[in-house]
Amino acid sequence: MAADLVQFVFAHFPILGGGSELIAQASECAGDQGRFWEFHDAFFEFSEISPNDAFSEEGIRTTATVVGVDTDRFNACLASGEMAERVELDHQFGLNEGVKSTPTMFINGQRLNGLRSYDEYENFILAALD
Repeated sequence: MAADLVQFVFAHFPILGGGSELIAQASECAGDQGRFWEFHDAFFEFSEISPNDAFSEEGIRTTATVVGVDTDRFNACLASGEMAERVELDHQFGLNEGVKSTPTMFINGQRLNGLRSYDEYENFILAALD
């Protein structure tokens, strides 16, 4: 089955400065508790409702609480900065690959800049599998 041949890898590319770097680190801290995508999705929902609050440390901690992480462990992870290197490595990878904006997808090494429809991504993936 074709789905067994596709690997999805998410890499951070914080382009809005310190706030987006902190969000990226927070998502990794949530990810260490198996809640990466829950945090990711909740943050984007919150940022649409209240963009200024979402990027604040209080907003980040609220998002973590909403998705059900162990808040003591999450707060310790975030305060330690232990995820900063992981996020920076992703960012450097993106820069080295010519990424200038988000979202950017790579399918079999072909860079696709900007958001595309599901059908477009599907067509690129199916063509790569042929």
